[in-house]
Formats: sequence, structure tokens, C-alpha cells
Amino acid sequence: AISTSAEAVVACWKVLDELIARQLPLAASSLQYKQGANEPVNLTTELGKVKTKLEQGQLKTPFDLHAEVVGVWRQCLDKAPQTLLYSLACMLAQIFDELYFKSVYLPLNVTALNLQTPAPSGSKVRVYNAPEHRWWVGTVSEHDPKQNMSLVTQTLPAATAGGRPAG
Repeated sequence: AISTSAEAVVACWKVLDELIARQLPLAASSLQYKQGANEPVNLTTELGKVKTKLEQGQLKTPFDLHAEVVGVWRQCLDKAPQTLLYSLACMLAQIFDELYFKSVYLPLNVTALNLQTPAPSGSKVRVYNAPEHRWWVGTVSEHDPKQNMSLVTQTLPAATAGGRPAG
């Protein structure tokens, strides 16, 4: 378990270092991706900037780090949708989320997670969709106590006459 902010920073640094030094080259190689001079986002540079912010104490919590890294993935989506760069960013996003979850999130929250009782059926809950880097709202429809898992149905926003979400 992580019990101090210094331990959390070290865990975050290790995740980011693994992502930049090992996982980024492996993922790029598997996709046969070569960084071009005209690419709108340089993942090595952008992730390196996040690592520098962490080392300089500009990111105060693990959640700040997570938001910064997700910001890099969003840059790829916004600036290079449907490209090999975006595919690489999606692959790295999944790897990052797994590393972050195992090395930072769980150790930070192990006590709280062990003590939580599941939300009762009919409860509104927020769920994080890692591949899309988005939160959504849903309703708990059932709970399996053996696996300690709940089935959550996504609550969709009301549609207008044109078929688009209201609001």
C-alpha cells in the first residue's frame, strides 16, 4: 500500500518511466511506427514533459499525473484521428491505464476498496471508461457477491427531435 505522497510520486514516476523507456518503443515497433518530422504530436516529447513536471513537483497528486497523461492521448485524438499515431496512443493508453491501476491506484486505495460495500441495485454510479478516457453515469442493475462485481447499465442523455443529446 502507498501511504505517503512521496511514495505516490515514486510510484507515478516508475509508471511513467516504464511507459516512456520500455512500452513506447515496443508499441511503436509492433505497429511499425516511425515518428515523422511532420507529426502533430511527439509522444516521447509530450510524455517527457509530463515526467519533468512530476520531477519538478508541479503535479501534486497521482490524479494530476493521470490527467496530464490522458491529455497527451487526447492531443493525438484531436490532432491526428484515424492515423497510426492515434493507434499508437490508444495502445499506450491501455498500457498506461493498466500500469497506473496496478502500481498507483490500487496501492493508494487498497484499504478503502476492501471496506466498500457495493452500491444497491437502482443506484446511480459514475464509471470510468479507460479506452475512451471518459466518465459516464449508469444505474446498478444487479450485483454478484461471489465475484464482488456489479452490472451497470449506462444512462444515455435524452435525445432531441434531431437525434442529438439534449443540453
